[in-house]
Amino acid sequence: MKNTIKFLCFFLSIVTLFSVAAFAGVTDAETPVLPEEAKLKWSIKLGTSYRNAPSVPAIYENHVFIMSSKKLCKINIENGEIVQSADMVSTPSFGCVPPLAENGIVFCPLDDGIVQAFNADTMHSLWVYSDALGGQALSPIVLDNGLLYTGFWNDEELDANYVCLNSFDGSLVWSFTHKGGFYWSEPVIKDDFLILGADNGSGNDSDKGKVFSLNKQTGEIADTLEINGDQRSGIASYNGHFYFVTKAGYIYKFDLDSNGKFVFTESKMLSGASTSTPVICNNKIYIGVQAKGFDGSLCVLDADSLEILNTVSMNGYPQSEVLLTTAYDEIYVYSTYNSSPGGITVISGNSFTAKDLYVPESDNQGCCISPLIASADGTLIYKNDSGTVFAVGKKASEEPEKTFFQKIADWIKSLLDLILNLFR
Repeated sequence: MKNTIKFLCFFLSIVTLFSVAAFAGVTDAETPVLPEEAKLKWSIKLGTSYRNAPSVPAIYENHVFIMSSKKLCKINIENGEIVQSADMVSTPSFGCVPPLAENGIVFCPLDDGIVQAFNADTMHSLWVYSDALGGQALSPIVLDNGLLYTGFWNDEELDANYVCLNSFDGSLVWSFTHKGGFYWSEPVIKDDFLILGADNGSGNDSDKGKVFSLNKQTGEIADTLEINGDQRSGIASYNGHFYFVTKAGYIYKFDLDSNGKFVFTESKMLSGASTSTPVICNNKIYIGVQAKGFDGSLCVLDADSLEILNTVSMNGYPQSEVLLTTAYDEIYVYSTYNSSPGGITVISGNSFTAKDLYVPESDNQGCCISPLIASADGTLIYKNDSGTVFAVGKKASEEPEKTFFQKIADWIKSLLDLILNLFR
């Protein structure tokens, strides 16, 4: 059964390889699934609140890369020690998005409309891009065929740019200006088109907004899709279809034709706002949905009908993308939540019951909008608003105590080995 789960998720990831997005919400790593087997491997304090919090972490090879204040930190993934750091020209915007590390380069989205690139090995700065309209860097960076895509945000009703840069030298290829800007906008790429959400340009979250289909080489608009509210999440692709959520409380599903036109669009109203990038596996969609205030729940929907299949209450509103593991006979879902104590919740995919997998010590508690990432050995890495970065893994397996008869057999074997050695 475990292999079946892995195959289905792997097969459908191959089907959607034509589309590119930033976060990866499915892993096959053996992550901890029970609170009693979870262990804090290390933690490091890199801030004091959400105002100066470190960025969402990113894993590259054997290191964790984190932006903190005006430093890019390269951290040993095994023990949490900073092995190298580099000066950045600005700070991460409230630490809401990670750097992107690919092909030996670390790309950093920074405040004041800046992107800075570093050599991942030497940590030397390679180039700096500064946008004409500035703004907070609140959109994850996406890389595709040597082109880098990211966006900025100034205010609900102010213009900001979404840009395409040459990833090798930071030169501007094109920019796309939109009133309201781009807040947690994570696009998906299909063939020649970049599908991008945005804020609606109004102070009212439920006013009409737009999702754009842009030519990825030129930035020209191929089509627009009218939606309800701000679009503040990633756009997910699955089995040839695309999915996203809005702050007005809707989930959308659509296809894109060969000319970049939106087709077969449908939507369903949720019980509350959502900024959670849909994670999809075995034809089920997993998203966080807001209730009242900072309360919220994790919802599972059918990927075909968009009908809600299950809902489980959380310790707070899960605003970020969830993480699934396919390493076991059932799916396990991991999520953070935007409320204190800012720990990790694990949900069984079979019983759909939630447990606190990890709760930080009192000095390291705070709200959390950071997604979880998993290392190859199943260690879960994230940060919360206390300014702390955590690495939570599995405790080492303990061998069961030997029975009386096993001890007697070991004693006899040792005695025989001793006698044989005397006659050699």
